[in-house]
Amino acid sequence: MEAKEEEEEEEEEEEKEEEEIVVLVMMMMKSKTEKTMKEKKKKQEEEEEEEEEEEAKEEEK
Repeated sequence: MEAKEEEEEEEEEEEKEEEEIVVLVMMMMKSKTEKTMKEKKKKQEEEEEEEEEEEAKEEEK
């Protein structure tokens, strides 16, 4: 009887550990996605600034 209870406890612990790993992976992916989005946004803003500067130079001519 005790062996069965111990086995059930071990299974529950394994499930908890697996759930924790899934949560950690999801958090890491979310963080990476947010970082990528920020980088894309920053790059786009830089490109827009360059275009505006080029347009200003064109107008000066």
